[in-house]
Amino acid sequence: MSHDSDFFSLEKQIDLDKNHAATSIRYIISTTDSSIRLLNLTVPFFSAENKLFDEVYAESNNTIRVRQGPSWFQISISGKVLSALSITYQGKDAIFIAVNPNSTRSMSTEMTIKADLPETRSGTTIAIDRNEILREFRVSYIAIFRNSTVQPGGVIPLKTRSLPAYEHLLYDPTFAIVFENSKVIILQVITR
Repeated sequence: MSHDSDFFSLEKQIDLDKNHAATSIRYIISTTDSSIRLLNLTVPFFSAENKLFDEVYAESNNTIRVRQGPSWFQISISGKVLSALSITYQGKDAIFIAVNPNSTRSMSTEMTIKADLPETRSGTTIAIDRNEILREFRVSYIAIFRNSTVQPGGVIPLKTRSLPAYEHLLYDPTFAIVFENSKVIILQVITR
């Protein structure tokens, strides 16, 4: 994936290691304007499906270990890490990692995310593109649970809410709400 503007070029490459449950993401950024200097590259790493990061700590200058429930994984970063900050951002747990640039005009860094698995277990990394699945299975409608929790005083909220794992679908331009009742929300697929 590549993004270009009049001043910057940013390229993102993703490699999956299916045999070792690892994913590597490489960022390459450069500037074409000599008056612009690169100070750092900050990469956000968000928790999946609104799950919390139960524990986050720096194992070394270039390795961050994260626990999510019973599972651990590590993020290894190439290049000089300036800071790694674990915060809640837009309702999700996130780790913002800032990396020192190689030069003032261009830089590259690679993040490798690897699950901690015992030697006796093997892991698999799978990349899924939602739009490909929607096309392949000809999905037209999706049903998700409605969160109709009654507030104190017996007030039912008017705002459409779902369970945290599905809440993001309500704001996704790929879907439109076509029906809802007190238990379910039906989304129609707009684009594929």
